[in-house]
Amino acid sequence: MKSKATIAVCGLMDSGKSTLIKSLLRKNTGRVIEPDALCIEQATGRTITGTRIACPVNDHTDLVFCDCPGHLEYLPEIVSGLCASKGYI
Repeated sequence: MKSKATIAVCGLMDSGKSTLIKSLLRKNTGRVIEPDALCIEQATGRTITGTRIACPVNDHTDLVFCDCPGHLEYLPEIVSGLCASKGYI
Protein backbone atom coordinates (compact mmCIF):
# COMPACT_ATOMS: atom_id res chain seq x y z
CA MET A 1 0.00 0.00 0.00
CA LYS A 2 1.34 3.41 -0.96
CA SER A 3 1.70 6.16 1.60
CA LYS A 4 0.11 9.47 0.69
CA ALA A 5 1.10 12.98 1.63
CA THR A 6 -1.67 15.50 0.98
CA ILE A 7 -0.69 19.09 0.18
CA ALA A 8 -3.30 21.85 -0.07
CA VAL A 9 -2.57 24.47 -2.73
CA CYS A 10 -4.19 27.74 -1.60
CA GLY A 11 -4.10 31.32 -2.81
CA LEU A 12 -6.05 34.16 -4.30
CA MET A 13 -8.03 33.70 -7.50
CA ASP A 14 -5.92 33.71 -10.64
CA SER A 15 -2.70 33.14 -8.70
CA GLY A 16 -1.84 29.97 -10.64
CA LYS A 17 -2.88 27.22 -8.21
CA SER A 18 -4.46 24.94 -10.82
CA THR A 19 -1.72 25.77 -13.33
CA LEU A 20 0.98 24.77 -10.80
CA ILE A 21 -0.71 21.44 -10.13
CA LYS A 22 -1.17 20.73 -13.87
CA SER A 23 2.51 21.54 -14.51
CA LEU A 24 3.74 19.31 -11.67
CA LEU A 25 1.58 16.41 -12.85
CA ARG A 26 2.66 16.81 -16.46
CA LYS A 27 6.33 16.92 -15.45
CA ASN A 28 6.17 13.91 -13.12
CA THR A 29 3.71 11.67 -14.98
CA GLY A 30 3.44 12.95 -18.52
CA ARG A 31 -0.34 13.13 -18.04
CA VAL A 32 -2.39 16.23 -18.71
CA ILE A 33 -5.14 16.52 -16.10
CA GLU A 34 -7.67 19.30 -15.63
CA PRO A 35 -8.14 19.89 -11.86
CA ASP A 36 -11.34 21.86 -12.48
CA ALA A 37 -13.51 18.96 -13.65
CA LEU A 38 -16.99 20.43 -13.18
CA CYS A 39 -18.52 21.92 -16.33
CA ILE A 40 -19.32 25.17 -14.52
CA GLU A 41 -15.68 25.40 -13.33
CA GLN A 42 -14.40 25.00 -16.87
CA ALA A 43 -16.92 27.48 -18.26
CA THR A 44 -16.22 30.18 -15.67
CA GLY A 45 -12.53 29.48 -15.02
CA ARG A 46 -13.22 29.34 -11.26
CA THR A 47 -12.43 26.50 -8.90
CA ILE A 48 -15.56 25.80 -6.87
CA THR A 49 -14.86 22.47 -5.21
CA GLY A 50 -11.57 21.34 -3.74
CA THR A 51 -10.15 18.73 -6.10
CA ARG A 52 -7.68 16.08 -4.97
CA ILE A 53 -5.27 14.68 -7.54
CA ALA A 54 -2.64 12.01 -6.82
CA CYS A 55 0.84 12.33 -8.30
CA PRO A 56 3.10 9.28 -7.94
CA VAL A 57 6.55 10.10 -6.60
CA ASN A 58 7.95 6.57 -6.48
CA ASP A 59 6.71 3.00 -5.97
CA HIS A 60 5.87 3.69 -2.32
CA THR A 61 4.62 7.29 -2.15
CA ASP A 62 2.02 9.51 -3.79
CA LEU A 63 1.73 13.24 -3.34
CA VAL A 64 -1.93 14.25 -3.32
CA PHE A 65 -2.54 17.85 -4.28
CA CYS A 66 -5.74 19.51 -3.09
CA ASP A 67 -6.59 22.37 -5.43
CA CYS A 68 -8.50 24.78 -3.15
CA PRO A 69 -10.79 27.54 -4.45
CA GLY A 70 -9.47 31.09 -4.34
CA HIS A 71 -12.78 32.82 -3.66
CA LEU A 72 -13.93 33.61 -0.11
CA GLU A 73 -17.48 32.56 -0.98
CA TYR A 74 -16.15 28.98 -1.08
CA LEU A 75 -14.46 29.23 2.33
CA PRO A 76 -15.87 25.88 3.56
CA GLU A 77 -14.12 24.12 0.63
CA ILE A 78 -10.85 25.90 1.47
CA VAL A 79 -11.06 24.93 5.14
CA SER A 80 -11.93 21.34 4.22
CA GLY A 81 -8.87 21.12 1.95
CA LEU A 82 -6.58 22.55 4.61
CA CYS A 83 -7.93 20.26 7.35
CA ALA A 84 -7.44 17.16 5.21
CA SER A 85 -3.83 18.06 4.34
CA LYS A 86 -0.49 17.53 6.00
CA GLY A 87 0.91 20.72 4.53
CA TYR A 88 0.06 23.61 2.28
CA ILE A 89 1.50 25.86 -0.41
